[in-house]
Amino acid sequence: MDLVRLLDDPDGYARTLEGAMARAEAAGHDPVDAVGGLALAAFVRLFGPGSPAIATACKPGCSWCCRMMVTATAPEVLTLAAAIAAMPEERAAAVRARIAEAVPAVAGLDADARRRLARPCPLLEADGRCGAYAARPLACRGRTPGVTIMST
Repeated sequence: MDLVRLLDDPDGYARTLEGAMARAEAAGHDPVDAVGGLALAAFVRLFGPGSPAIATACKPGCSWCCRMMVTATAPEVLTLAAAIAAMPEERAAAVRARIAEAVPAVAGLDADARRRLARPCPLLEADGRCGAYAARPLACRGRTPGVTIMST
């Protein structure tokens, strides 16, 4: 089944993800990587070259979008957790501290209140770059140079 059509079929998408995870595990590969690969493939099909899209205006170091509310799937959160765990301890501790500060600051806020707060993502480094760029969620990838987003 086409991955793009699966996005409209949550049960089918879940079965596809479960199958990919099982195949990856049976082959001795990380099942989270398999899920991330499927999600990225669907994203590229939806928003990649040839789609009715426009290019983003941002560039490396621009962190405007890093102050928006971003949602992430469970596999994306696990991928981020693994990326943080692989960081040098001092850097990982700083990220964990920023996460611990951010959670109570945004807890209970609706999307509008979070947007007005404009709190930076805990993964945002002092130079304005993502500290977990390779593991960032698809929602963040859609706001990244070289990736296109749907026009509204």
